[in-house]
Amino acid sequence: MNRVDAEDVDFKEDGTPTYQGKTYTGEIVEYDEAENMASLTTYRNGHEEGPSLEWYSDGTPLAEGTVAFGKGAIGPWRRWHPNGKLAREKVFDDEGRTLSIHEWDKEGNLIKEKILNKP
Repeated sequence: MNRVDAEDVDFKEDGTPTYQGKTYTGEIVEYDEAENMASLTTYRNGHEEGPSLEWYSDGTPLAEGTVAFGKGAIGPWRRWHPNGKLAREKVFDDEGRTLSIHEWDKEGNLIKEKILNKP
C-alpha cells in the first residue's frame, strides 16, 4: 500500500485527498514536531476507508479504529489515556451503528458502560 506524508497531499473543498494531481488511495501519515508518527489514515479512491491510528508523542497509542466508506466507524474504536491505560471503547456494527460504549478512568476503573440493542 502507498504511504505519503500529509504535507505532500492536497485536499479538495469536499475533503477528497489528492496526491500528484490524482485522487489518492493509500495511507496518509502525519508527524509531530519531533518527527514521530502522530497519525495514519487510510483512503481508497479519495474516501477514508480502513485503519485510522493516532499516537502520543512518546509512541503510546492514542486512538485506533476502522472506517468503512459510506458506513463510518465500524468495529471497535479505542482511545487511551497518556499512561497507556484504555480510556474509551465504542463498538460499532458493520453498518456504523453504535453497539456499546465503555469508559475507564486513568487507573483503569470502569466508569461508564452502555450496551445498546441492535437495530
